[in-house]
Amino acid sequence: MINVPEKIFDRNFEEVDVGVSTLSFYKKDEIEDAQIGFRYDNNKKEIKKWKGKEYVVIGNDSALGDPIIAKVDEKDIPIYSMFHDDWSSFEKVAESFEQYIGILEMIEKTDLHRRDKIIDLLDDIEEIVPEASYYYWKDLINSAFDFFADVYEE
Repeated sequence: MINVPEKIFDRNFEEVDVGVSTLSFYKKDEIEDAQIGFRYDNNKKEIKKWKGKEYVVIGNDSALGDPIIAKVDEKDIPIYSMFHDDWSSFEKVAESFEQYIGILEMIEKTDLHRRDKIIDLLDDIEEIVPEASYYYWKDLINSAFDFFADVYEE
């Protein structure tokens, strides 16, 4: 059984829509099976290239199936992402679980149809995350705007 801090499941949503992507989060009873394809193979044997037991897939980005990963052995529980099965793309996207959830709540409150609101949102995010993490959020949010812009041009 995977040891996951309870606060991972203490959030006000199961998913957040961001344009073409939906960031979905696993419930407590889903977390073990969610590791298949990342931490475990289909026979629930550990995949050798998985980073370590302290990294747990807690959700995914529906656009490409990219995992949302928590490092559960640290008090603040930093959050990471990567392209599915591409460890060279592994990156920290938030310093803590609370920071990650806070950014998602900011995204939910923002009108992603309006470029001016997105610019304000990105400015706010840039102030609270490290530079490397900012590009993850910028790409995610800009893809949402591009999606909505295409919808309204039709």
